[in-house]
Amino acid sequence: QVEAVLLGITGYARNTADRSVEIEAQGDESALKRFEQAVSRGPRSAHVREVGREELDVKPIEVEFSIR
Repeated sequence: QVEAVLLGITGYARNTADRSVEIEAQGDESALKRFEQAVSRGPRSAHVREVGREELDVKPIEVEFSIR
């Protein structure tokens, strides 16, 4: 969440039933690339096996990044 806020990313992150993490993020392209790199590393206590990326329509009502 801290990285997203520092990069001006809006959206959310949440745990899913299969123990993976779903992240929806929006921001400018360079910020999204840096955020994806940070997500790929993950926190020290995590093991990131795969990061997928899918283009979605922008949601102009999102104004912050939250953990759900």
